[in-house]
Amino acid sequence: MHASDGGCLFHGRSPADPRCTKPAVRHLMIQDPGHYGTVSVATCAEHEPIARASGTVLREHEHEAVCGWPGSVWLGLPENRCVLDDCGMAPARVMIREMTNA
Repeated sequence: MHASDGGCLFHGRSPADPRCTKPAVRHLMIQDPGHYGTVSVATCAEHEPIARASGTVLREHEHEAVCGWPGSVWLGLPENRCVLDDCGMAPARVMIREMTNA
């Protein structure tokens, strides 16, 4: 499981600490000036403290189905959530609309 599957992005990078397979529960936007700049992180509850410790949390919301999908964007305040292509629709509504337009 990984970001596009709704999974936690934590990876210990060793056989003793393999990639996490738990579902993500929080989506964090973190400013990490020392290494990567502004990054988006999907994390499970167990690894959330590690993600938070990696930099300054700029935004956060509950992890949703579209977080991490190609074409998804993070809306600013007051919405503060991810949507597909900035259309503002929930994933199920987008799929229904696509199916009815087919």
